[in-house]
Amino acid sequence: MGDLNKACTIMYDLVTDPKHGYSQENRNGPDYDCSSSVSKALHDAGFDIPYGCNTSSIYKYLLAIGFELIDKDKKPQKGDIWLRRRDTPLAKKKGSGHVVLMWSDKRVMEFSSSRGHHKKGDQTGTESWVHDWNPNRKYDFEFLLRYKPGQNKDEYYRKYAGNSRKIDEVFKSIGAPYGSWKIRKPVGVKNGFRNYTGTANQNMKLIALAKQGKLKKV
Repeated sequence: MGDLNKACTIMYDLVTDPKHGYSQENRNGPDYDCSSSVSKALHDAGFDIPYGCNTSSIYKYLLAIGFELIDKDKKPQKGDIWLRRRDTPLAKKKGSGHVVLMWSDKRVMEFSSSRGHHKKGDQTGTESWVHDWNPNRKYDFEFLLRYKPGQNKDEYYRKYAGNSRKIDEVFKSIGAPYGSWKIRKPVGVKNGFRNYTGTANQNMKLIALAKQGKLKKV
C-alpha cells in the first residue's frame, strides 16, 4: 500500500529543487510536467501507478489506487489532488489539462510552465514550486480527489437515487469514473462485463446496479 505523506514529501522535494524545471518534451527527469511529477511522487511512494501519466490517463489510476471524487466546495487538505483532464471542454478553454497536489490545506505543489525557458532546471523559481492556494482556482479544475486509505476493493459505490438514464450523469453522481467508455471500463469489468465497450445494454445494467447500491468499486 502506498504512503501518501511520503508522496507529498517526494513531490515537495521535486518542486523545491531548482535542478527540476518544467518540460513536456523531456518530462521524466530531471525535468517534469504536472502529471509526470505527480505520478512519479505516487509511484515512488509505493502506489500502483506508472511513471509518465498524462492528465487523462492519471484519472483512472487515481481512482484505482483509492482516491475518490469529493465536492470541490470542500476545503482541500494535504494530499488532495486537483485535476483538469486534457481533451475536455474545460481543458480546451484553459489551453491544457493540469494536475496539482496539495502540500497542506493552504499550500499547493505543481509543475506549472517552462515560462518560455528551455534549459534544464527551474530558470525562474516558478516552473516548479510550492505556493499559496487560491480557493478560486477550484473553477480551473474538474475534480478534487481525496485518498481513502484502506479502502476495501469489494465495497460498493453509494446508491444512486436519481432518475437519469445517462451513464455519465449517474457515475458522476455516485463518485464513479466517467467521461468515456474507456474510462468507465474498469467499473464495467469489475461488475461482470469482461468485454465492456459501453453499449446501451451494458450501461443500463450498470445503472440498475447503481440504483440498487450494488455497483462494485474499482
